[in-house]
Amino acid sequence: MIETKRFRVHGALRLLLVLLAPVASSTPLVAQPATTPESPAPRQATVMAGFGADFGWAGVQTALYFLGDRASVFFGIGGTPDLNDGLGNTSGVTAAAGVRVFLPGSLEQWFIEANVSRMPDKLESRAICTLTCAPVPRTVYGPGLLAGYQYSAVTGLTLLASAGAGYSPAKGLEPASIEPRVSLGLGFTWR
Repeated sequence: MIETKRFRVHGALRLLLVLLAPVASSTPLVAQPATTPESPAPRQATVMAGFGADFGWAGVQTALYFLGDRASVFFGIGGTPDLNDGLGNTSGVTAAAGVRVFLPGSLEQWFIEANVSRMPDKLESRAICTLTCAPVPRTVYGPGLLAGYQYSAVTGLTLLASAGAGYSPAKGLEPASIEPRVSLGLGFTWR
């Protein structure tokens, strides 16, 4: 009976070795450095079209990278839709400028951004009323702080999304306020 148990144990061990041999032979016995795909070249410049604070609300933006593409400066120009006329006309040319600091990453990067851009129109009452005392929209620029995400594929396709808040200074009867800011863009990045 002891002979039978011994045979069963040895048989089970042999079966286990036969099953594990292919796995063991494919795994290196000596530690080897992991192979990683080559990192893409640092970004040089990006051109995007989009909407939001970074694009002058509806326009284009260009960004130039520095510090090994861990930071960028950008400038956007566009037009702000005039929501008061009901036709979707723009209420003039607007601009935005700012700086982004990126967290580590080669294709996908989170960032913090400080910018100056146009704030939503505030309504200001006229000092002298003629027939009616209708509020008049006024253009206000203010600083903002946003957090966002940028994906830059090796092929150059770039997607940007950010959200945050901006400070709208007081003027006339309107008090200072904190306003939401968002941006969404699609473009191309040169490496």
